Amino acid sequence: QKPAATASVAKLITALSVLDKKPLTVGEAGPTLTIGPKELALYNSYVAQGGSVVPVNSGEQISQRDALIALLLPSANNMADGLAIWAFGSVENYITYANAWAQSHGLTNTVIGGDASGLSEKTTSTANDLVKLAILAHDNPVVAEIAAMESATIPVAGKVQNVNWLLGVDGITGLKTGN
Repeated sequence: QKPAATASVAKLITALSVLDKKPLTVGEAGPTLTIGPKELALYNSYVAQGGSVVPVNSGEQISQRDALIALLLPSANNMADGLAIWAFGSVENYITYANAWAQSHGLTNTVIGGDASGLSEKTTSTANDLVKLAILAHDNPVVAEIAAMESATIPVAGKVQNVNWLLGVDGITGLKTGN
Protein backbone atom coordinates (compact mmCIF):
# COMPACT_ATOMS: atom_id res chain seq x y z
CA GLN A 1 0.00 0.00 0.00
CA LYS A 2 2.94 2.30 -0.60
CA PRO A 3 2.00 4.98 -3.16
CA ALA A 4 3.67 4.59 -6.54
CA ALA A 5 3.51 6.49 -9.83
CA THR A 6 0.30 5.70 -11.71
CA ALA A 7 1.61 6.43 -15.22
CA SER A 8 -1.22 6.54 -17.77
CA VAL A 9 -3.79 5.12 -15.37
CA ALA A 10 -3.97 8.77 -14.24
CA LYS A 11 -5.93 9.41 -17.44
CA LEU A 12 -8.94 7.70 -15.84
CA ILE A 13 -8.96 10.47 -13.24
CA THR A 14 -8.63 13.03 -16.03
CA ALA A 15 -11.56 11.53 -17.94
CA LEU A 16 -13.76 11.25 -14.85
CA SER A 17 -12.91 14.77 -13.66
CA VAL A 18 -13.62 16.26 -17.10
CA LEU A 19 -16.90 14.35 -17.30
CA ASP A 20 -17.80 15.52 -13.80
CA LYS A 21 -17.29 19.13 -14.92
CA LYS A 22 -18.67 18.69 -18.47
CA PRO A 23 -21.01 15.68 -18.55
CA LEU A 24 -21.77 13.62 -21.66
CA THR A 25 -24.11 10.76 -22.36
CA VAL A 26 -23.04 7.63 -24.25
CA GLY A 27 -22.69 8.38 -27.95
CA GLU A 28 -23.01 12.16 -27.50
CA ALA A 29 -20.26 14.16 -29.23
CA GLY A 30 -20.39 17.06 -26.78
CA PRO A 31 -18.87 20.49 -27.25
CA THR A 32 -16.07 21.15 -29.71
CA LEU A 33 -12.51 21.93 -28.68
CA THR A 34 -10.40 24.03 -31.05
CA ILE A 35 -6.70 23.22 -31.23
CA GLY A 36 -4.54 26.31 -30.84
CA PRO A 37 -0.97 27.26 -29.93
CA LYS A 38 -1.18 25.81 -26.39
CA GLU A 39 -2.24 22.41 -27.70
CA LEU A 40 0.48 22.45 -30.38
CA ALA A 41 3.04 23.26 -27.68
CA LEU A 42 1.74 20.35 -25.57
CA TYR A 43 2.10 18.01 -28.54
CA ASN A 44 5.69 19.15 -29.18
CA SER A 45 6.58 18.95 -25.49
CA TYR A 46 5.29 15.39 -25.13
CA VAL A 47 7.01 14.30 -28.35
CA ALA A 48 10.29 15.69 -26.96
CA GLN A 49 9.72 13.75 -23.70
CA GLY A 50 8.98 10.50 -25.54
CA GLY A 51 5.37 10.52 -24.38
CA SER A 52 2.40 9.05 -26.19
CA VAL A 53 0.61 11.56 -28.41
CA VAL A 54 -1.95 11.99 -31.14
CA PRO A 55 -1.13 14.46 -33.89
CA VAL A 56 -2.99 17.78 -33.85
CA ASN A 57 -3.21 20.69 -36.29
CA SER A 58 -3.73 24.36 -35.53
CA GLY A 59 -7.39 25.22 -36.00
CA GLU A 60 -8.44 21.58 -35.78
CA GLN A 61 -11.80 21.00 -34.18
CA ILE A 62 -12.34 17.90 -32.09
CA SER A 63 -15.40 16.93 -30.08
CA GLN A 64 -15.17 16.26 -26.38
CA ARG A 65 -15.97 12.60 -27.08
CA ASP A 66 -13.21 12.28 -29.69
CA ALA A 67 -10.79 13.96 -27.29
CA LEU A 68 -11.75 11.38 -24.63
CA ILE A 69 -11.18 8.64 -27.21
CA ALA A 70 -7.68 10.05 -27.89
CA LEU A 71 -7.09 10.14 -24.14
CA LEU A 72 -8.22 6.58 -23.41
CA LEU A 73 -7.39 4.52 -26.52
CA PRO A 74 -3.95 5.58 -27.79
CA SER A 75 -3.28 7.19 -24.37
CA ALA A 76 -2.44 10.63 -25.75
CA ASN A 77 -0.61 12.70 -23.14
CA ASN A 78 -1.11 15.87 -25.16
CA MET A 79 -4.88 15.34 -25.20
CA ALA A 80 -4.92 14.74 -21.43
CA ASP A 81 -3.45 18.16 -20.73
CA GLY A 82 -5.49 19.72 -23.55
CA LEU A 83 -8.73 18.42 -22.06
CA ALA A 84 -7.68 19.60 -18.61
CA ILE A 85 -6.99 23.11 -19.92
CA TRP A 86 -10.26 23.14 -21.86
CA ALA A 87 -12.37 22.02 -18.91
CA PHE A 88 -10.57 23.79 -16.05
CA GLY A 89 -8.70 26.72 -17.61
CA SER A 90 -5.24 25.41 -16.76
CA VAL A 91 -3.42 22.25 -15.74
CA GLU A 92 -2.92 23.77 -12.28
CA ASN A 93 -6.70 24.29 -11.88
CA TYR A 94 -7.24 20.72 -13.07
CA ILE A 95 -4.77 19.38 -10.48
CA THR A 96 -6.60 21.22 -7.70
CA TYR A 97 -9.99 19.92 -8.91
CA ALA A 98 -8.76 16.36 -9.52
CA ASN A 99 -7.18 16.10 -6.07
CA ALA A 100 -10.45 17.26 -4.47
CA TRP A 101 -12.38 14.89 -6.75
CA ALA A 102 -10.15 11.96 -5.74
CA GLN A 103 -10.56 12.71 -2.03
CA SER A 104 -14.34 13.06 -2.37
CA HIS A 105 -14.49 9.64 -4.05
CA GLY A 106 -12.51 7.86 -1.34
CA LEU A 107 -9.17 7.83 -3.15
CA THR A 108 -7.45 9.05 -0.01
CA ASN A 109 -3.99 7.76 -0.97
CA THR A 110 -4.02 9.27 -4.45
CA VAL A 111 -2.22 12.49 -5.37
CA ILE A 112 -2.48 14.16 -8.78
CA GLY A 113 0.57 16.28 -9.50
CA GLY A 114 2.48 17.73 -12.41
CA ASP A 115 0.14 17.02 -15.33
CA ALA A 116 -3.12 15.39 -16.37
CA SER A 117 -1.46 12.56 -18.29
CA GLY A 118 0.42 10.60 -15.64
CA LEU A 119 3.77 11.11 -17.33
CA SER A 120 4.82 13.07 -14.26
CA GLU A 121 5.90 10.75 -11.47
CA LYS A 122 4.24 13.20 -9.05
CA THR A 123 0.88 11.46 -9.68
CA THR A 124 0.79 8.54 -7.27
CA SER A 125 -1.70 6.07 -5.85
CA THR A 126 -1.97 2.75 -4.06
CA ALA A 127 -3.35 -0.59 -5.19
CA ASN A 128 -6.46 -0.13 -3.05
CA ASP A 129 -7.18 3.29 -4.50
CA LEU A 130 -6.61 2.05 -8.06
CA VAL A 131 -9.21 -0.67 -7.54
CA LYS A 132 -11.65 1.99 -6.30
CA LEU A 133 -10.77 4.11 -9.34
CA ALA A 134 -11.39 1.16 -11.67
CA ILE A 135 -14.84 0.67 -10.17
CA LEU A 136 -15.65 4.38 -10.59
CA ALA A 137 -14.44 4.29 -14.20
CA HIS A 138 -16.30 1.07 -14.99
CA ASP A 139 -19.48 2.54 -13.51
CA ASN A 140 -19.24 5.63 -15.74
CA PRO A 141 -21.05 4.65 -18.95
CA VAL A 142 -19.08 7.04 -21.19
CA VAL A 143 -15.67 5.92 -19.90
CA ALA A 144 -16.68 2.24 -19.96
CA GLU A 145 -18.00 2.50 -23.53
CA ILE A 146 -14.89 4.25 -24.85
CA ALA A 147 -12.42 2.05 -22.96
CA ALA A 148 -14.05 -1.06 -24.44
CA MET A 149 -13.40 0.09 -28.05
CA GLU A 150 -10.68 -1.74 -29.96
CA SER A 151 -10.23 1.25 -32.26
CA ALA A 152 -11.88 4.46 -33.40
CA THR A 153 -11.39 7.19 -35.97
CA ILE A 154 -10.72 10.73 -34.75
CA PRO A 155 -9.80 13.98 -36.56
CA VAL A 156 -6.22 14.37 -37.85
CA ALA A 157 -4.92 11.16 -36.22
CA GLY A 158 -7.37 9.00 -38.18
CA LYS A 159 -7.77 5.44 -36.93
CA VAL A 160 -6.40 4.97 -33.40
CA GLN A 161 -5.96 1.65 -31.62
CA ASN A 162 -6.58 0.85 -27.98
CA VAL A 163 -3.18 0.27 -26.36
CA ASN A 164 -4.73 -2.06 -23.78
CA TRP A 165 -3.43 -5.31 -25.25
CA LEU A 166 -5.54 -7.33 -22.77
CA LEU A 167 -8.81 -5.97 -24.19
CA GLY A 168 -11.04 -8.90 -25.04
CA VAL A 169 -8.86 -11.46 -23.22
CA ASP A 170 -10.57 -13.44 -20.46
CA GLY A 171 -13.55 -11.08 -20.48
CA ILE A 172 -11.52 -7.86 -20.04
CA THR A 173 -13.63 -5.00 -21.38
CA GLY A 174 -11.33 -2.05 -20.97
CA LEU A 175 -10.18 0.68 -18.65
CA LYS A 176 -6.56 1.82 -18.84
CA THR A 177 -3.02 0.56 -18.76
CA GLY A 178 -0.01 2.42 -17.43
CA ASN A 179 3.66 1.75 -17.98
